[in-house]
Amino acid sequence: MKSLMNRRGLTLVEMLLTAAIVAVVAAAFALMLPSNITFLQRTRVRQQVLVQSRQCMEAIQQAMRNGMARTLVISTPNATPIVPNSRVDFAFKSPLASGATSYAIYVAEKTVYAQEFAPGVTRAPKALASNVTGLMFTGDYRDPSNVSVTLRIDAPWDSTNMPGRVSSLIIPNQLVRMAEAP
Repeated sequence: MKSLMNRRGLTLVEMLLTAAIVAVVAAAFALMLPSNITFLQRTRVRQQVLVQSRQCMEAIQQAMRNGMARTLVISTPNATPIVPNSRVDFAFKSPLASGATSYAIYVAEKTVYAQEFAPGVTRAPKALASNVTGLMFTGDYRDPSNVSVTLRIDAPWDSTNMPGRVSSLIIPNQLVRMAEAP
């Protein structure tokens, strides 16, 4: 008994058993790694889409709350791809600090743009969100100051552009109450 307790090193059986356990753990890790990488890609893209959509909707809502309902014009921009009712033009109740008196929000080439207009000055449009496949403005005929905004973003996980490798987010019917006429 004493000789077993005092020995140093491992037997062949112990080394083979350790190697087998390490091989099983490594094989399980190798099998799970690709699905985890895909999961992490999807999670990263999904988080980016959520942040971008929230920022875009907040910018749209803030601008429209300062706009006068009686000046609102909802239209379909002449852009590819055609997205119906995806442009709004309106005047502000009072000019912004930048001097802008009117505003436009529209989709062009899968990007939502916002553009300020001041008397005699047309500013460059500012991109609010990319990978946008849907933006729709809907007016309420009973109360013209209520406008519903729906946004859809389809962001690819990677550069393969495969149809199933897209993270989609739809923000339906966000109600915005525009200002009444002064």
